[in-house]
Amino acid sequence: MPGAYPVALSARNAQGNSSTAAVTITVVTSDAPTFIADGVVDAASFASGISPGSIASLFGVRLSAVSGVSSAQGFPLPVQLQGTSVTVNDIPAPLLAVANVAGSEQINFQVPFEVAAPGNARIVVSSSGRNSWPIDVPVLSAKPAVFVSGGIGPAIMHGLTGEMVTVTKPAQPGEVVVIYCTGLGAVTPQVSTGSAASTTTLSQAILPFAVTVGGKDAVVDFAGLAPTFAGLYQVNLEIPSGPTGTSVPLVIQVNGSTSTPVSVPIAP
Repeated sequence: MPGAYPVALSARNAQGNSSTAAVTITVVTSDAPTFIADGVVDAASFASGISPGSIASLFGVRLSAVSGVSSAQGFPLPVQLQGTSVTVNDIPAPLLAVANVAGSEQINFQVPFEVAAPGNARIVVSSSGRNSWPIDVPVLSAKPAVFVSGGIGPAIMHGLTGEMVTVTKPAQPGEVVVIYCTGLGAVTPQVSTGSAASTTTLSQAILPFAVTVGGKDAVVDFAGLAPTFAGLYQVNLEIPSGPTGTSVPLVIQVNGSTSTPVSVPIAP
C-alpha cells in the first residue's frame, strides 16, 4: 500500500565482504499525481527553478480532479483547492489556481517565503488523498522574470495612465513605467506567505538589484511587492534616454540572477 517504508539492503563483494545500508522506499499509487523537476517553473517566463515568495507553476498529470480552472477567491490564499494541495519542504504552499484545460494540467502557487535559498526544495502534490513522489527542485535566492500577456507583450505599464506599453503606445525616454514580475526575493517589511501586500506600507526588495534597457542602466524608483497581490512584484523605473525602437531589450538582475530579456517599445 502507499507509504514510506524503511528497509535494510545488504551487498557482498567478490572478496566476501558485506555491507548493509538503511534506505527508505516510497510507494505511490499508479493514479497519484506525477511531475518532474523541470515541470516546476517560475510563472512568468516558465524557466525551471523557483525562489522564495515568488509565483510558480507546476505542470504534470493527475494533479487534480478539476475540469477547467479553479481559482482562489481571496486573501490569504488557500492551501487547498478542489482537493489539491502542494507542500514545499513540508510547508503548505498557498494556491492561486488549479487547472485542467484540454488535457493540460497546471497548478499556480506561491513559494513560501520560509523556504531556504539557495539550495533544493522537496515538492509534493496531493490530489484527492493521493500523494506524488517527492521531487527536488532548485531554489535560488532570487529568480526575476517579467510577466508577458499573450499576443500583446510584457506586462509593462505607463506610470501615469496604467495602460500597457505597446508598439502603438510606446514608452517615452524619461517616462516612469511599471513592470510586473516575480522572483525578486526577500523584502522588507516581510509579508506573510499567502497574504496580499499592503497598500499603505510598501515592501521593498532588499537584494542587490539592477535593470538595463537597451544595455543602459535604468534608474529604479521602487522594486518590491505589488500592493493587493501575493507573490507579485513590481518595478517602477525611468526609461533611459538613448535606446529606441519597437523591441528594446529589458533585463532585470537580482543577486546575480538574470531574467530572460523582454522587448519594450520606446519612441524616438
